[in-house]
Amino acid sequence: MISCQLSLYPIGAANYNEIIKEAVTVLDRAGVTYRVGSMSTVVEGDDDAVWQAVRSLFEAGAGRGLVVLVATFSNACPVDPR
Repeated sequence: MISCQLSLYPIGAANYNEIIKEAVTVLDRAGVTYRVGSMSTVVEGDDDAVWQAVRSLFEAGAGRGLVVLVATFSNACPVDPR
């Protein structure tokens, strides 16, 4: 099991919030647990599922324009159960 904290940054988009929210919806069908925060999203699950979920989120954002994705992966830091 791994976790990933990620932030998606649409470049030059006036509707950046919409792009981020749409990209995060791919996590609903990715077979992972996730928590959306004000500055980042934390994803946790099976290794392959997390890697694929992050790729899908990036591709969803990139499908709307230029984006930067910053991600930190860990096999030692579980998602905060709050």
